[in-house]
This record gives sequence, structure tokens and C-alpha cells, in this order.
Amino acid sequence: DFSTKLRDIATSLRIESGKDWDRPELAAELLRHMDADYKRLSSGAFDSIASEWESLCGTLGRNVRVQMGDRMLQGTAEALDSEGALLLRTSHGSLERILGGDVTVMKS
Repeated sequence: DFSTKLRDIATSLRIESGKDWDRPELAAELLRHMDADYKRLSSGAFDSIASEWESLCGTLGRNVRVQMGDRMLQGTAEALDSEGALLLRTSHGSLERILGGDVTVMKS
């Protein structure tokens, strides 16, 4: 259960999948995937990894708010660039390259 403040924006593996997860098994599987992706990245296969990230990213195409320290931007998450940065189209029409920050999907 989440607090009322988080209930509308938070989720969990149980909520998303409808099943309970064995934490050690899940951690081992995540590490296997991270190791495989690290090897692919080290061999120069960033484009294929970026394509996978984009296909799985629930943020792209949605209105988001990005908090970066004292700076806050709002706009549409358009894509990931070749270095993994989020490309954000602001309400003013400019395209911002986001390298880090807290991204929140806005309610429709």
C-alpha cells in the first residue's frame, strides 16, 4: 500500500504483474540482464540497447515534468538521443536535452 501522496504516481511489480516475486531470484535475473547489456555496451552496441530502451519506455510520447535541482521543465518526452539523454519538447517549442533529473509523468 502506498500513502495517499504516492498512490496516483507509484506502482510496484505486484501491481503491474499481478504476482508475487521471489526477491533473490529477481535480483539475480536483473544482474544477469545488466551484465549482458554491459557487455553489449562495451562492444559498441549502444544503438541496439537504445532501441530496446525506447520500445520499453513508458515515458516517451507523454507529458512530463522534469526536476533538475532548482530547475523545472515541462513538456513532451520525445525520444532518447544517441547518448541516452531524454529529448524533451517544451511547451515553448524548444527541444531540451535532459541528462539527469527526476521525471514525473503528468496526469492527462
